[in-house]
Amino acid sequence: MSKPYQSSFNRDYKDLPLAPQLLRAQNSGLARVRKHHWLAAGSLLAFIAWLATSSTASVNPSLDQQQEASASNVAPPAPALQAEPGKWISHTIKRNETLGIIFEKYGFDANVPLEVTGLKEGERLKNIRVGKQIRFHISDNDELDQISYPIDALTDFKVQISGLDSRNADSVELSEKKPKYRFTEQTKPYETEEVYVAGSINSSLYEAAEQSGVPIPVIMQMVDVFGWDIDFAVALREGDSFRLIYEEFNLAGERLDNGNIVAAQFINRGEVYQAFHFIDSEGNANYYTPEGESMRGTFLRTPVEFSRISSRFSKNRFHPILKKWRSHKGVDYAASNGTPIRATADGTIKQVGNNGGYGKTVIISHAGRFSTLYAHMSGFKKGVRSGSSIKQGETIGYVGSTGLATGPHLHYEFRVDDTHRDPLSYKFPKASPVPENDRQAFESHVTIVSAKLEAPGSNRLAMVDNDIK
Repeated sequence: MSKPYQSSFNRDYKDLPLAPQLLRAQNSGLARVRKHHWLAAGSLLAFIAWLATSSTASVNPSLDQQQEASASNVAPPAPALQAEPGKWISHTIKRNETLGIIFEKYGFDANVPLEVTGLKEGERLKNIRVGKQIRFHISDNDELDQISYPIDALTDFKVQISGLDSRNADSVELSEKKPKYRFTEQTKPYETEEVYVAGSINSSLYEAAEQSGVPIPVIMQMVDVFGWDIDFAVALREGDSFRLIYEEFNLAGERLDNGNIVAAQFINRGEVYQAFHFIDSEGNANYYTPEGESMRGTFLRTPVEFSRISSRFSKNRFHPILKKWRSHKGVDYAASNGTPIRATADGTIKQVGNNGGYGKTVIISHAGRFSTLYAHMSGFKKGVRSGSSIKQGETIGYVGSTGLATGPHLHYEFRVDDTHRDPLSYKFPKASPVPENDRQAFESHVTIVSAKLEAPGSNRLAMVDNDIK
């Protein structure tokens, strides 16, 4: 069994510069929200099969698929780990700490960090992250025999060590013997829980999420899913509402992480938008409308998340530096210096470098007819070079104020057949719909999930109104 599928929408939002005011409705007030839970079995792949049969909870078995190292001092395959005698020591990684520094602190063999990270399979431990908890297992013989480091909330990277006691012997001949290392990735035996949330926005989407206890990454998934149809920076209104069913991964009653949004509804200015997560027979996952049309546009609405538009596309704008009227053939997004800039569509990088008044600039060509330009950048992401391919949503550089710029912002241009067009009003085509051979499965999936999305919602919202009265 594989790890739960994480869609391309599900990114790491912990490092994003949050600006809740940009998700604000026009009028203030408290959001009305209620939460409901279901337990589901296994991963999202199992979830589709489960929908047609049962709604009882079960625990996934540990994933014992192991990645065995091939170096000469790596141990041969061994059975999955069982509960072992001895004790575990836990250490929370601090700033500027390396594996070697931590080993020195606990008096462990100083050669182990160099040997482990010197192997290809152990390179993961070269760059351990601040705040994560690394664990060391000490055997009954008082020898270090295992290292455990969390890859993410659901998976641990483990290093089993054997033969360390031989090197620690008094004999010089024995001390030259290297221990053997075995590397594995183990997924924790988590439960998958479906969480239902419904809310009305009277202040801001951020505050609605905060009051309902919806994690910010889940709300940002929703913003991503509906982002091609709703401009969350400017379009929210008092009375807008949402309903969500999303996955939550738990172990022994403790939440480990969030999964995908299973289904979502957002009502903006009276218009209803719905999206359903679906994995086709080829294993490709996407969000679709109830009719099977893709929610994903061929171009992202904005290249910078959590920004505001400081200057729109215009045939006549007064240039703040040149002090004269001229056409503005793009859209300016004001954002903090260093904010990541995303490629708005798949393509090939045509140009990277300084470009006169544009400053540091990236130009990307997309599917022949289309091209985009990103200017005034502070720098480029490592690996971004002319001729390289880029995927939609990938970071290409960072907001700056190079060239003719009064402050940090991104100047973004969109061209069709070398003609500048307004990216805010251009009607972009959508991505491919549900494959024809998966239509029947998709329609069955939507029928079942939409019933869950609708039925609890009406009851919950009615309860909210009664509570307020």
